[in-house]
Amino acid sequence: MSHSPYLWTREAYCQLIDQGVFLEGPNVELIEGEILILPPQGRDHICGVSFPNTVLVRLFGDTHLIRVQCDLGLGLDSQPQPDFVLSPLTDFDRADLVIEVSQTSLSFDRNRKSRLYARNGVQEYWIVNLPGEVVEVRRQPEGDRFRQVRLCRPEESVRPLFAPEVEVPLRAFFLKA
Repeated sequence: MSHSPYLWTREAYCQLIDQGVFLEGPNVELIEGEILILPPQGRDHICGVSFPNTVLVRLFGDTHLIRVQCDLGLGLDSQPQPDFVLSPLTDFDRADLVIEVSQTSLSFDRNRKSRLYARNGVQEYWIVNLPGEVVEVRRQPEGDRFRQVRLCRPEESVRPLFAPEVEVPLRAFFLKA
């Protein structure tokens, strides 16, 4: 008999969280049944989350909850921790926009997480590619992929699908302290 990994459900994973299993260890997330350790955050990543948080709250704080590095329940077996999830104030479980700030996890965010978000119907997913100084705007999920991928430079702005009247300046994602 060959060995196979134990795949966790979101329910079992949440029970581990409630029991305090992860309090002393590294930060983790549940991806497709696997409990994965999140990479440590460097200064550039921390800035890439902190500076845009102010902008996102200013632009969308009246209509959306801006969740920063919090769990997002997807399907029965995934609970990732994106850097940002914008959820309507009236629907905590809906993700109008998911953003990952990526420095060392770029390949993972482009591949496995992108497939996960597309498969679970996330309509818009941005990857802030810190080393490449570009924001990858992904839209139109179909199966395991996004049909539309647009690369945007820091000097540009993006109008999210859920609020096309609002321009999000991308420069904030690349500011350094």
